[in-house]
Amino acid sequence: MIGQNAPDFTLKNTAKEPVSLSNYRGSTVILAFYPGAFTGVCDKEMCAFQDNMA
Repeated sequence: MIGQNAPDFTLKNTAKEPVSLSNYRGSTVILAFYPGAFTGVCDKEMCAFQDNMA
């Protein structure tokens, strides 16, 4: 939810290395989950997140 603190969690990045949310403490973070190609979430939407955070 917007403005809420998320619980810490760890996932693997594309290099299969662990990345924890706590690594970004003190930073603004957008959690966006991409379900895959040919779904309601498209690459352009993901790129818009990146562009708006830059």
